Amino acid sequence: GVPPIVRHFTATGFVIDGNRTLLHWHPKVMAWLPPGGHIEVNEDPIEAVLREVLEETGLEVEVTRLVGVYTSPDMLVEYSDGTKVQPVTFSFEAEIIGGELGLSNETIAFGWYTVAEIEAMDTVEHHLTRIHDSVKNLPGAAFR
Repeated sequence: GVPPIVRHFTATGFVIDGNRTLLHWHPKVMAWLPPGGHIEVNEDPIEAVLREVLEETGLEVEVTRLVGVYTSPDMLVEYSDGTKVQPVTFSFEAEIIGGELGLSNETIAFGWYTVAEIEAMDTVEHHLTRIHDSVKNLPGAAFR
């Protein structure tokens, strides 16, 4: 039969500096992404994003707002074994409070980019919507 759709809960951090957003090259995904990853068992989304940003970039951040919650049955990731995953992503804006930006086993390159620059890069298409939502300073969180 058809394997069931599995939901993965993730958290993403948009670290903003003026009009630029921090992205890193993720070798597994082969794309420029904001730092983030899977929410672990018994971890809340804010704890997850703080941990992921630190692990991937070396930066200690503080969450300043919820940008949005993103999920859609039309946006699936299919793995080589046929498993289809529907990500449910909590995206946060964050500011740097400590640490030092550096490389990690999940980050082989990083940089600060404007929205226009990001649109011309290899990134995951659904992240563009989230980046736009992040820089718009919407009065409330987006749910898409």
